Amino acid sequence: MISLDTDIFVIDRLFPNDPRHNANQQFLGATDEKARSIYNLLELCGISSFTLTVTELTKLFMNFHRQYGLHILYPRIHKPSPEEMIRHSSQESSKRSA
Repeated sequence: MISLDTDIFVIDRLFPNDPRHNANQQFLGATDEKARSIYNLLELCGISSFTLTVTELTKLFMNFHRQYGLHILYPRIHKPSPEEMIRHSSQESSKRSA
């Protein structure tokens, strides 16, 4: 899987007259197993917000992965168990009272 950066999609979506546009499209079409992080997608939405309507921006966010045939990568978030939370709180309380 290859993770693609925002600039590729900015050129593809917002700058069709850019000299790299054709190379971008060829790359996007030839690359299988594409991915990008949710942060990159939010960055693209922020950049696009200057030129798109709210409706177009919502469609971009909701359908981006389908349009480009890629996976959106989300961060792993550590959710401690109740026991870990109690242990951590107890340790922090002990440090403060020492």
